[in-house]
Amino acid sequence: MEYPISIIRHNQNDVTKLYDSSDPKYEDLTILSEHYYYHKPHNVLHKSLSENYRIIQCLFGVVRVTGADMEIEISRENKIQLIVHPNVSIQWENVSGKAVVTRKECRQSL
Repeated sequence: MEYPISIIRHNQNDVTKLYDSSDPKYEDLTILSEHYYYHKPHNVLHKSLSENYRIIQCLFGVVRVTGADMEIEISRENKIQLIVHPNVSIQWENVSGKAVVTRKECRQSL
């Protein structure tokens, strides 16, 4: 897994997996909790810092994720997911009319 943020790219013609424990891309992560963020106005900013791993995905709309010397747009269309390592701070903002983001708190299985 790349540090501090891993990028998971799904095939554009396939259904995007929210999470699949048998898929090696998810590095044996176990989900502890899941949170959904609904953004209606532009430029709504959310920050995330945790002692756990986090899987970030945009289910609707487009958001710009920044942090750890990187900036990337994620959306339902580009099917990108991010795995953020523990104690790495990121933030995202809505750059479309509406956006839905899911953040899964995870730990690595032993």
